[in-house]
Amino acid sequence: MGLFRRKRSGTELTVRLNARLQPMHRGELFEDPLDDHLTAAKLPASVTGGGTQLSAEGEAQFCDIDVLVEGDDPEAVVPAIRTYLESLGVPRGSSILDEDGSVLVTFGSTEGLALYLNGTDLPAEVYAASDVNELVDAVEEALGDSGRMLSYWEGPRDTALYLYGRDAALMRSRLAPVLESRADAQLSRLEAIA
Repeated sequence: MGLFRRKRSGTELTVRLNARLQPMHRGELFEDPLDDHLTAAKLPASVTGGGTQLSAEGEAQFCDIDVLVEGDDPEAVVPAIRTYLESLGVPRGSSILDEDGSVLVTFGSTEGLALYLNGTDLPAEVYAASDVNELVDAVEEALGDSGRMLSYWEGPRDTALYLYGRDAALMRSRLAPVLESRADAQLSRLEAIA
């Protein structure tokens, strides 16, 4: 006797997060809370998986959350998904896609910055005396209520800290004193990512 898998019926939507997140952070910050919310709100939808698009160097570019919507009107669930994820601080430029890849809605409530810390060009004594966790603490303290670090990436030449908040210009201004004063932040760069 063969084993048969029951095909799940419904429409698969893709929630594309304009966020650079490691899979564990995608799950903790957005994927699991969204699934819990859909269940608690008794909506005919559930999270079925997710993924992260990586660059050739292995850096996250964006994340997807797969949502199965039961019934004949999948678009009825879209406003609830959008509103809830915006309340969690999903970055601007995020979208919800239909099964054919067409964009149903673009949304987001935060802006993003990547702080790339130089991992190869500073003097050896700077690296020897530095603790990246202390630098992260200094960055988070400087940001205060203007933003927060959601994830990071350790690349071959740089370490990136992914920072999200309501106003990227305010985050830049609050970070400036830290980046100017700390030896381990020299030769770093800030890039807009959302």
